[in-house]
Amino acid sequence: MCIAPFIKKLKVMYKTIMTGIVFVSLFVNAIFGQVLNHLEMADNHLSQGNYLDAINTLTNHIEQYPDSREAYVKRAQVYGMIGKNVKSQEDISMARILDPLYLVYKQEGFVNKITSQKKYDYDWIKKDSYSLYKSPINTKGYALYIKSFDMGEIQDSLITMAIQHLIINDLKKAEEIIEEVDVYLSNTGLIFDIKGLIALKKGDIEEALDLFTLATIHNPEFALAFHNKSVCHKLLGENEMAKQALHKAIALNADIATFYFTKALLSENTGNLFDAKKYYKLAINMNRGFHAATSNYAILMQSLGDYDLALEMINESIAESPEKLENYFLRGGIHLSYGSYEQSINDFEDYLAWYPNDSAGLHNLGLAYLLNQDEVNGCENIYKAQELGYSNSRATLITQTCQNL
Repeated sequence: MCIAPFIKKLKVMYKTIMTGIVFVSLFVNAIFGQVLNHLEMADNHLSQGNYLDAINTLTNHIEQYPDSREAYVKRAQVYGMIGKNVKSQEDISMARILDPLYLVYKQEGFVNKITSQKKYDYDWIKKDSYSLYKSPINTKGYALYIKSFDMGEIQDSLITMAIQHLIINDLKKAEEIIEEVDVYLSNTGLIFDIKGLIALKKGDIEEALDLFTLATIHNPEFALAFHNKSVCHKLLGENEMAKQALHKAIALNADIATFYFTKALLSENTGNLFDAKKYYKLAINMNRGFHAATSNYAILMQSLGDYDLALEMINESIAESPEKLENYFLRGGIHLSYGSYEQSINDFEDYLAWYPNDSAGLHNLGLAYLLNQDEVNGCENIYKAQELGYSNSRATLITQTCQNL
C-alpha cells in the first residue's frame, strides 16, 4: 500500500523532467535551430509549392543574417518562379555584392552551361585555329569502291590521288586531278561524288547536294554518296531528309562506322540523346581508332553528368591520338565540370601553348582559375578571351564578375 504513493511521485517527477526536456528542446530550437534551418525550411516550402511561405522564411533568415548570400540567391529563384523579376534581379545583385564569385562557385549546373566545348562535326564553313571538323571521306570505303570497277591502273590512281588531296584540303589539286579522269558509265557516279566533296569543302552545300544526288542517280547502290547527301541535308537544317538519305546508305552498307557517327550527330541535333549515345558507341565499337566519335561521345557524357565515363573516353582518345591537341581542350572542360580545377588548368595551359589565341580556351582557363580561387590569373584570361572576340550570353556574367572584384 505504501508503494503506490511512491510510484505516483515518480510518475509526477518523470512528467516534470520530460516536460522540462521538451521545453528546453523547443527553446533551443526556437533560438538556434529555427534560424539555422531557415534555408532547409524554405526548400520544404518550395517542394510543397508554398512560394510565399518560402519567401517569408528566407526573408526572416536575411533579417537575422544580412550577409547570407545563399539566402539572396534562393529568394531570387523563388521570386523568379512567381514572376517577380524585378525583386529577383535585386536579390541577385545583392548576392553579387556580397561575393562577386558566389554564383560561379555555387549555382547548380552553372559551370556546364558556361564552359565552352568543341565538338567534331561536318562543317566546312566555320573556321577555327585548327581543324576540328571530321571529313565525310571514308578512305577504306572509297578504296573498295574503286576496286569494284577496275578501269585500269592509271585511272584508279588518279581517283585515289584526288581523294588524297581532298583529305589534306588541297582542293585545287583535287579538282585538277578529277578533271583528268576518263569518264565511263561505271565511274560516273564516283566522279560526281568526288566533285560533290570538293564543293562541300568549299562551303557550296547546295551545289554539293546536287552533285551527290547525281552520283546516286548514276549509281543507286553507292552507299557513300547517299551518306554524303545526308551530310548536306544536315548542314542545310533538313534533318528529316538527312535521316532518309542516311537510312538508305546504311541499308546499302551497314559496315561503315562513319555512317553511325553521322547518325549520332543527327540524333543530337534533334535532341535524341539516348540514340546519340547508342550510335556513337556503335561507331566506336566498329572502329576503335575513330577519334571524332570517341571525343564526341565523351562530350555527350559530360553534358549528361557522367564525368567518369567522359574522362575514360577522352583519356582513351588521347592514348590513341596524342598528337590531337584539341583533346586537351576537351579533357580540360570535363575536369572543369567535374570540379578538378588544377587538372583543368593544366590541360588548358597545355592546349594554349599551341593555340595561344584560342578565345574559348582562354575563357575556360580563366574560369578554371576563378573556381580555383585565383582571381588574378582568372580575370586576366577572361579579359584576354573577351579581347579576342569570345562571346557567350552566360559568360558575360563572368566578365562582369571580374569587373566587380
